Amino acid sequence: MPLDKTLTYQVMERIRRLIVEGSYVPGDRLGEQDLEARVGASRASVREALRLLEVQGLVVHIPRRGFRVRKMTRSEVRDLYELRADLEAKAVLALETRGNLEGLITELERHNAVMREAMVNEDVDAHLEGNIAFHTAILDHAANLPLKRAILQM
Repeated sequence: MPLDKTLTYQVMERIRRLIVEGSYVPGDRLGEQDLEARVGASRASVREALRLLEVQGLVVHIPRRGFRVRKMTRSEVRDLYELRADLEAKAVLALETRGNLEGLITELERHNAVMREAMVNEDVDAHLEGNIAFHTAILDHAANLPLKRAILQM
């Protein structure tokens, strides 16, 4: 079964969304019991989802204190965005030899239209989804799975 179909992955995405939307801010404790109720999942699924988010760097585990939303310095955030931009540029360069550039441009224009409409409607969720789809399209068209995995883990 693909990862994106598993319950753990779905729970992880729900928790990630709560963090990204600001329901939990950097430094907040992520109580398993609270998350069980908020995302409608078992403690085992919540715990595994938190471990995946820890691997991705969004949360940290402190022994005997549980999971917390990771605090990042401005420098760390800048460094991550710069690294992601460098890796995504590599994906774009790979399109010269591996990808369908015309198809990608059409797809990116479609995602841009979705994001423009979301901005007009002040729909943060739709804009975020459009942005993710935009960048994922570049990675999909580049057809470099190890590079795609590295970028998505950021």
